Amino acid sequence: MPGLRLLCLLLGLGGSALAVADGLSSARGSVAPVGFDIQGSPLPQAQVPQLRARLDGLLALLRQTGALAPLQGFAIDQSMRLFEQPAALSGAPAGGWAHLLVRRVDPERSAKDPASGGLRGYGEGPAIEMRVNDQGALFGYAVGKDAHGDYYQLLVKPRRLQGMPVLQVGSKDVVVVHKAGRKPFAHISRQRYLHGLLAGEREHIASLQQQLAEATDAESRHQLEQFIRQWQGTAAQKQATLDAMSDAERRSPTCQSSASRGLFAPCSDPGAVYYVTFEPGYFQPGLPPSSVQLLTISVVNKGFLNDNELGLKVRQAVAQLDLAALQRSLD
Repeated sequence: MPGLRLLCLLLGLGGSALAVADGLSSARGSVAPVGFDIQGSPLPQAQVPQLRARLDGLLALLRQTGALAPLQGFAIDQSMRLFEQPAALSGAPAGGWAHLLVRRVDPERSAKDPASGGLRGYGEGPAIEMRVNDQGALFGYAVGKDAHGDYYQLLVKPRRLQGMPVLQVGSKDVVVVHKAGRKPFAHISRQRYLHGLLAGEREHIASLQQQLAEATDAESRHQLEQFIRQWQGTAAQKQATLDAMSDAERRSPTCQSSASRGLFAPCSDPGAVYYVTFEPGYFQPGLPPSSVQLLTISVVNKGFLNDNELGLKVRQAVAQLDLAALQRSLD
């Protein structure tokens, strides 16, 4: 029991996780066959079996954890998918997705699996999602966009599980298993951030000037002239900030924090976030498209548990994985 308590604490589950079996049937569940599909043409057909086998192995590791292996009171459904990378990561290895769904079983409501004799799950349930080579799994919604593409935010100091960063993306906790010494994202420099803001503001000023040229009544022209002066003043302040920066300041990462006002926050602020984007250079060139160079493991955050017993069970399963071994397995 002490070992289980430690694993629960690592994911912030607290002592209540020791009662995860409460409310579950004692009936044994079943493991459904793995569904599989491919979207687009992410890799040569001859390499599909290799990447499919890697995903299948990841699902097997989850099923073998102490939390899921007993199959008591729940059943497991599984699916896998291979997919193409976004344009920002052209040349990266193929993306892969493995999904493990845990659902309750009940002798009075569940159908029996003829192959194993266990019961099939019914209704909804929590899931664990494992993605390979998918930098997008690190990010939520974009917080900005410039000529180079979207950018996102990541906590400067995320929580850790077995030394690996744990990000919160929406209602999910995402454990990031990446190559040692390599970051699977690129910082948005202060120079790039300011260039993007200035481009947007100048575009808006040009739009206002076009409206001014087409305005016919004096009141509209007066209001537009005021708006243009305000926006020109704002843009001039940002340009002055950029002009005053040293080369080192221009290259430094953009951070934001609710504790700081202004264009930039110290990255040392509690709760500070980086502005980041995709990093094509993370992936090692020369490795085959079927290589696995990045792994993310997504599970429901403890604040969003619809089924408390099963939600805690899938969180325990993630905590029971050997993340260091998974990191060593990366190509």
